[in-house]
Amino acid sequence: MDLGKFEWAQVIAVLALVIAATNAYFTFFRKAPLQPRIGETILLQLAEEDRLRVKPEVTFHNPGASLAIVHRLEWELRDLADGSSQNMIWDENLTTTFVDEGGQRRTDTRFESFPGTIYVSKGDAVIKRMQLSTARAIPLKATDYLLSLKILSDGTSSDAVSMNIKLRLTSEDISFLKENQLSPENTRRRILRFNLDQVANGGFYLRKR
Repeated sequence: MDLGKFEWAQVIAVLALVIAATNAYFTFFRKAPLQPRIGETILLQLAEEDRLRVKPEVTFHNPGASLAIVHRLEWELRDLADGSSQNMIWDENLTTTFVDEGGQRRTDTRFESFPGTIYVSKGDAVIKRMQLSTARAIPLKATDYLLSLKILSDGTSSDAVSMNIKLRLTSEDISFLKENQLSPENTRRRILRFNLDQVANGGFYLRKR
């Protein structure tokens, strides 16, 4: 009878050790893939030399138990009609504030910081509004575009995570972009605002009406 009690005590001790080790792994050591998300508002602007600027807000969520280090972001803009594509350059990070102008409240998006390594603490999230620019002039067309993001990171269970979103550009949007193209003579900073429409248009970002 005493031997049986001793054996059960061993089993309980082993189970307690396994549970403690499992809890320690999930609390201190577990790595997980980053979970990126692009916000529901994207800003577009036509810059000098017909280079398109796309300004998404990106959330990097780290559900793991170790520090995640994002050391490279690869962006691409693809024309879904003809398959042509351009790499996007991450120019800078932006910040948006509210401005009272003539009794009217408007948003103003300006430079915040230059691109750099992104550190995401365990269980935390980092949010960045980024300014992306095409490497060269882009022939704007009324069609659908795919904006792709590949994240390369350390301290995560997967070294690379990818995601993409779809933009729908109309002739009206193109006219707006060209009328408000940045130049030495035009610094009004009017920006085209796209919102995500998940229900009516199959998950496309469209011009805010």
